Amino acid sequence: MKTKKHTSCPVNKTPERDLYQLVTDRVIEAIEKGVAPWQRPWRSVRTHSGDPMMPVNALTRSAYRGINVLLLWLAAEEAGYSSNCWLTYRQAQALGGQVRKGEKSTMAVIYKSWHKQDEDENGNRIFDAEGNPVMVDVPVLKANPLFNVEQCDGLSLPEVTTTVTENGANDTLNAVADRVLTMVNACGVKIHSLPQDRAYYTPVFDRIVLPLSSQFTSAEDYWSTLLHELVHSTGHAKRLNREG
Repeated sequence: MKTKKHTSCPVNKTPERDLYQLVTDRVIEAIEKGVAPWQRPWRSVRTHSGDPMMPVNALTRSAYRGINVLLLWLAAEEAGYSSNCWLTYRQAQALGGQVRKGEKSTMAVIYKSWHKQDEDENGNRIFDAEGNPVMVDVPVLKANPLFNVEQCDGLSLPEVTTTVTENGANDTLNAVADRVLTMVNACGVKIHSLPQDRAYYTPVFDRIVLPLSSQFTSAEDYWSTLLHELVHSTGHAKRLNREG
C-alpha cells in the first residue's frame, strides 16, 4: 500500500520567485515577533546528544548552511523541538522510520546551478568573437521539505550521549564578573537559573530568569546576558522607574 507523503511545501512545485518571497516573509515574521534564535547565546538544554548545535541532517550528519540554518532554527524554536536533526521523508524511511501522519514539513531550500547560454536584454543568445556560445551559471532555488526527527517514529539513529553539567561560567569568575555581581547585589534584584530556553526580567517579581550557566556557549555570553537583563531591571519602580 502506498504511503501518503505529508508535506506542507511540495518539492519543485513552488515557483522560484515565490520561494524567495516565502523565505523573506518567514524571516521578517520572526523578527517582528521577536523570535530570533540566531541571537541566542546559549545551547538548548535538551539538544539531541552528540551533534553540533547547527541543524544537521540525521542521515548524512552534514550541517545545513546559509538561510536553511535560520529557517530550521525558527521552526525548532516555534515547535519546541529539542533535536537539531532533520531529514527528508525518504530519508526517514531509509532509517527505518516513518513521518507521523499529519505532521507538517519545514521548508528548506536547495541551491543548484544551471549551466546555460547567456542572453542579452532582448532574449537573444550571446556568442563570443569566435562564434562560440557564451555560457553562464544561473543559480536555481528549489524547495526541500524537511522533518525534525521528533516528527518521526521508529528511526534507527546512533545514540551518542553527552552530559551537560553545571559549570562553565560560574567557575570562570573574573574581574568583569565580579563587577556584574556587585551591581546585582547593589540593585537587590533576584536571579534564578533554570533548565529552559529563555532569558528575561520580570518586574512583577523583580527577578531575572536565565538558562543554566552550563547552557551558555561561553562565560562571556553568560555575563553579557545577565548584564543585559540587569539593564531591564533598572526600570523597576524602586530603581529608575522607567519603561523598558
